[in-house]
Amino acid sequence: MNLYIVRLERGTDNPNYSVFYENVSALGAKSVDYGGIKSMCIVKHHMDKETVQIVIENNFPKRRHGVNIEEVTKASLAQHHAIFFDQISAYYLPYDNYPKIKN
Repeated sequence: MNLYIVRLERGTDNPNYSVFYENVSALGAKSVDYGGIKSMCIVKHHMDKETVQIVIENNFPKRRHGVNIEEVTKASLAQHHAIFFDQISAYYLPYDNYPKIKN
C-alpha cells in the first residue's frame, strides 16, 4: 500500500472541485482535519502516484487541473509531512503494510 497527500489548488474555489471531491471519495480519501475534504486529503491505495493522479483528474472539464500529489515516505513523514504524523500513525500504520514508511 502507498499513502498520498493530495492537494487541489484553490480548494473549493477551483472549478474542478466537485469532480475532485467525487473522485477522491471514490478512492476512499480521508480528510486531514475536521472540516472535511476541502483542498487536501490523504489517499491510501495500491496504485502508483501517476495512476492515482489520472483517476483523480478523470472527468475534469477544465484544462488546468491544479492537483498535486505527494507520496508519503519515511523521510517525508519526518520532514514536510510531519504535520500528518499523528493521523497516519493512528489511522493507517496499524492496519496495513506501508513499506515506504516502515522501512
